Amino acid sequence: MIKLSKGYKTIKGPVRSEFKVKKSKFIGYLLPVKTREAAEAFIESINKKHYDANHNVPVYIIGNDSGIQKYSDDGEPSGTAGMPMLDLLKNEGFTNIAVVVTRYFGGTKLGTGGLVRAYTKSLSLALEGASVLEKRAFVSSEMLLDYTLHGKFINYIKNNEAIILSDEVFTDQVQIKMFIKPEKFDKIKDEINDMSAGAIEIESLDQKYLTFENGYYQKEG
Repeated sequence: MIKLSKGYKTIKGPVRSEFKVKKSKFIGYLLPVKTREAAEAFIESINKKHYDANHNVPVYIIGNDSGIQKYSDDGEPSGTAGMPMLDLLKNEGFTNIAVVVTRYFGGTKLGTGGLVRAYTKSLSLALEGASVLEKRAFVSSEMLLDYTLHGKFINYIKNNEAIILSDEVFTDQVQIKMFIKPEKFDKIKDEINDMSAGAIEIESLDQKYLTFENGYYQKEG
Protein backbone atom coordinates (compact mmCIF):
# COMPACT_ATOMS: atom_id res chain seq x y z
CA MET A 1 0.00 0.00 0.00
CA ILE A 2 1.15 3.53 -0.82
CA LYS A 3 1.27 5.81 2.19
CA LEU A 4 -1.32 8.56 1.90
CA SER A 5 -0.25 12.16 2.39
CA LYS A 6 -2.47 15.13 2.86
CA GLY A 7 -2.25 17.95 0.38
CA TYR A 8 -2.34 21.60 1.32
CA LYS A 9 -3.07 25.07 0.00
CA THR A 10 -0.99 28.20 -0.22
CA ILE A 11 -1.16 31.47 -2.15
CA LYS A 12 0.60 32.56 -5.33
CA GLY A 13 1.61 36.07 -4.35
CA PRO A 14 1.16 38.97 -1.91
CA VAL A 15 -2.35 40.22 -1.14
CA ARG A 16 -3.80 43.28 0.61
CA SER A 17 -7.37 43.83 1.79
CA GLU A 18 -9.08 46.56 3.80
CA PHE A 19 -12.41 47.17 5.49
CA LYS A 20 -13.92 49.24 8.31
CA VAL A 21 -16.22 48.36 11.18
CA LYS A 22 -17.41 50.95 13.71
CA LYS A 23 -14.74 53.35 12.42
CA SER A 24 -11.91 50.89 13.13
CA LYS A 25 -9.88 50.17 9.99
CA PHE A 26 -8.54 46.65 9.41
CA ILE A 27 -5.87 46.06 6.77
CA GLY A 28 -4.98 42.47 5.93
CA TYR A 29 -1.67 41.45 4.39
CA LEU A 30 -0.75 37.98 3.09
CA LEU A 31 2.53 36.66 1.74
CA PRO A 32 3.59 33.17 0.62
CA VAL A 33 6.64 32.10 2.65
CA LYS A 34 8.68 28.93 3.04
CA THR A 35 10.88 29.76 6.02
CA ARG A 36 10.45 31.20 9.49
CA GLU A 37 13.01 33.89 8.61
CA ALA A 38 10.97 35.04 5.61
CA ALA A 39 7.81 35.20 7.72
CA GLU A 40 9.50 37.19 10.48
CA ALA A 41 11.01 39.62 7.94
CA PHE A 42 7.55 40.16 6.41
CA ILE A 43 6.00 40.82 9.82
CA GLU A 44 8.76 43.28 10.66
CA SER A 45 8.22 45.12 7.37
CA ILE A 46 4.50 45.58 8.15
CA ASN A 47 5.33 46.72 11.69
CA LYS A 48 7.58 49.41 10.22
CA LYS A 49 5.06 50.37 7.54
CA HIS A 50 2.29 50.75 10.12
CA TYR A 51 4.34 51.84 13.12
CA ASP A 52 1.50 54.17 14.14
CA ALA A 53 -1.20 51.45 14.15
CA ASN A 54 -2.81 50.30 17.37
CA HIS A 55 -2.19 46.64 16.54
CA ASN A 56 -0.27 44.60 13.96
CA VAL A 57 -1.45 41.04 14.55
CA PRO A 58 0.84 38.37 13.04
CA VAL A 59 0.19 34.73 12.15
CA TYR A 60 2.13 32.23 10.10
CA ILE A 61 2.12 28.54 9.23
CA ILE A 62 5.08 26.92 7.46
CA GLY A 63 5.88 23.41 6.22
CA ASN A 64 4.05 20.77 4.20
CA ASP A 65 2.97 19.28 7.53
CA SER A 66 2.22 22.76 8.99
CA GLY A 67 4.89 22.01 11.58
CA ILE A 68 5.89 25.64 12.19
CA GLN A 69 3.14 27.85 13.57
CA LYS A 70 3.14 31.20 15.34
CA TYR A 71 0.56 33.79 16.31
CA SER A 72 0.17 36.78 18.61
CA ASP A 73 -2.70 39.00 19.70
CA ASP A 74 -0.34 42.02 19.75
CA GLY A 75 -2.13 43.70 22.62
CA GLU A 76 -5.70 42.71 21.76
CA PRO A 77 -7.57 40.69 24.42
CA SER A 78 -6.26 37.13 24.60
CA GLY A 79 -7.79 34.78 22.04
CA THR A 80 -9.55 37.48 19.99
CA ALA A 81 -7.11 38.02 17.11
CA GLY A 82 -4.15 35.74 16.40
CA MET A 83 -5.63 32.37 17.40
CA PRO A 84 -8.92 32.79 15.46
CA MET A 85 -6.92 33.64 12.33
CA LEU A 86 -4.59 30.69 12.85
CA ASP A 87 -7.60 28.40 13.26
CA LEU A 88 -9.10 29.75 10.04
CA LEU A 89 -5.92 29.03 8.09
CA LYS A 90 -5.67 25.52 9.54
CA ASN A 91 -9.33 24.72 8.91
CA GLU A 92 -8.97 25.83 5.29
CA GLY A 93 -5.81 23.75 4.83
CA PHE A 94 -3.37 26.62 4.25
CA THR A 95 0.35 26.52 4.96
CA ASN A 96 3.51 28.34 3.82
CA ILE A 97 1.70 31.60 4.43
CA ALA A 98 2.29 34.65 6.63
CA VAL A 99 -0.44 37.07 7.69
CA VAL A 100 -0.50 40.45 9.37
CA VAL A 101 -3.76 42.25 10.12
CA THR A 102 -3.25 45.90 11.02
CA ARG A 103 -5.86 47.72 13.08
CA TYR A 104 -6.37 51.43 13.49
CA PHE A 105 -8.77 51.89 16.40
CA GLY A 106 -11.81 54.00 15.54
CA GLY A 107 -12.91 54.93 19.05
CA THR A 108 -15.60 52.32 19.59
CA LYS A 109 -14.80 49.04 21.31
CA LEU A 110 -15.92 45.94 19.41
CA GLY A 111 -16.04 43.48 22.30
CA THR A 112 -14.41 40.06 22.26
CA GLY A 113 -16.87 38.55 19.78
CA GLY A 114 -16.66 41.59 17.54
CA LEU A 115 -12.87 41.42 17.51
CA VAL A 116 -12.88 37.75 16.54
CA ARG A 117 -15.30 38.47 13.70
CA ALA A 118 -13.33 41.50 12.52
CA TYR A 119 -9.93 39.78 12.42
CA THR A 120 -11.26 36.64 10.76
CA LYS A 121 -13.20 38.75 8.25
CA SER A 122 -10.05 40.68 7.39
CA LEU A 123 -8.20 37.42 6.75
CA SER A 124 -11.13 35.95 4.80
CA LEU A 125 -11.31 39.01 2.55
CA ALA A 126 -7.58 38.75 1.82
CA LEU A 127 -7.88 35.04 1.02
CA GLU A 128 -10.80 35.76 -1.31
CA GLY A 129 -8.56 38.15 -3.21
CA ALA A 130 -5.67 35.68 -3.42
CA SER A 131 -4.77 33.32 -6.21
CA VAL A 132 -4.92 30.03 -4.31
CA LEU A 133 -2.55 27.23 -5.20
CA GLU A 134 -3.42 23.69 -4.19
CA LYS A 135 -0.59 21.28 -3.56
CA ARG A 136 -1.89 17.75 -4.05
CA ALA A 137 0.06 14.59 -3.23
CA PHE A 138 0.72 12.17 -6.09
CA VAL A 139 2.89 9.09 -6.57
CA SER A 140 5.52 9.60 -9.24
CA SER A 141 5.49 6.40 -11.32
CA GLU A 142 6.66 4.90 -14.58
CA MET A 143 6.24 1.79 -16.69
CA LEU A 144 7.81 0.19 -19.78
CA LEU A 145 5.73 -1.31 -22.57
CA ASP A 146 5.97 -2.46 -26.16
CA TYR A 147 4.89 -0.19 -29.00
CA THR A 148 2.00 -2.55 -29.78
CA LEU A 149 0.46 -1.71 -26.39
CA HIS A 150 1.12 2.02 -26.48
CA GLY A 151 -2.21 3.18 -27.90
CA LYS A 152 -4.25 1.02 -25.54
CA PHE A 153 -2.55 2.24 -22.39
CA ILE A 154 -2.25 5.89 -23.39
CA ASN A 155 -6.00 5.87 -23.92
CA TYR A 156 -6.47 4.27 -20.49
CA ILE A 157 -4.25 6.88 -18.84
CA LYS A 158 -5.84 9.89 -20.54
CA ASN A 159 -9.32 8.73 -19.55
CA ASN A 160 -8.42 8.11 -15.91
CA GLU A 161 -8.84 11.21 -13.73
CA ALA A 162 -6.57 9.69 -11.08
CA ILE A 163 -3.58 9.79 -13.47
CA ILE A 164 -1.60 12.71 -14.90
CA LEU A 165 0.64 11.87 -17.85
CA SER A 166 4.07 13.39 -17.26
CA ASP A 167 6.27 12.26 -20.17
CA GLU A 168 6.91 9.59 -22.78
CA VAL A 169 10.33 8.35 -23.87
CA PHE A 170 10.54 6.34 -27.09
CA THR A 171 13.48 3.95 -27.50
CA ASP A 172 13.27 0.21 -28.20
CA GLN A 173 10.28 0.35 -25.82
CA VAL A 174 8.04 3.15 -24.59
CA GLN A 175 8.71 4.53 -21.14
CA ILE A 176 5.63 6.26 -19.74
CA LYS A 177 6.06 8.57 -16.78
CA MET A 178 3.00 9.59 -14.80
CA PHE A 179 1.62 10.84 -11.51
CA ILE A 180 -1.05 8.79 -9.73
CA LYS A 181 -3.28 9.73 -6.82
CA PRO A 182 -1.98 7.79 -3.78
CA GLU A 183 -5.39 6.42 -2.82
CA LYS A 184 -5.85 5.02 -6.35
CA PHE A 185 -2.33 3.65 -6.91
CA ASP A 186 -2.92 0.04 -5.88
CA LYS A 187 -6.16 -0.19 -7.87
CA ILE A 188 -4.52 1.24 -11.00
CA LYS A 189 -1.51 -1.01 -10.58
CA ASP A 190 -3.79 -4.06 -10.46
CA GLU A 191 -5.83 -2.88 -13.46
CA ILE A 192 -2.72 -2.36 -15.61
CA ASN A 193 -1.39 -5.72 -14.53
CA ASP A 194 -4.67 -7.38 -15.55
CA MET A 195 -4.94 -5.49 -18.85
CA SER A 196 -1.43 -6.55 -19.85
CA ALA A 197 -1.77 -10.12 -18.53
CA GLY A 198 1.12 -9.43 -16.16
CA ALA A 199 3.44 -8.05 -18.86
CA ILE A 200 3.55 -4.50 -17.46
CA GLU A 201 4.52 -3.52 -13.95
CA ILE A 202 4.20 0.01 -12.58
CA GLU A 203 7.22 1.21 -10.64
CA SER A 204 6.53 3.75 -7.90
CA LEU A 205 9.44 6.17 -7.52
CA ASP A 206 8.53 8.70 -4.87
CA GLN A 207 5.82 11.02 -3.69
CA LYS A 208 5.50 14.51 -5.06
CA TYR A 209 3.29 17.53 -4.50
CA LEU A 210 1.82 18.84 -7.75
CA THR A 211 0.50 22.37 -8.11
CA PHE A 212 -3.07 23.15 -9.17
CA GLU A 213 -4.28 26.69 -9.80
CA ASN A 214 -8.03 27.19 -10.03
CA GLY A 215 -8.37 23.42 -10.31
CA TYR A 216 -5.94 23.03 -13.21
CA TYR A 217 -2.61 21.22 -13.02
CA GLN A 218 0.36 23.55 -13.47
CA LYS A 219 3.23 21.66 -15.07
CA GLU A 220 6.59 22.67 -13.68
CA GLY A 221 9.27 24.04 -15.94
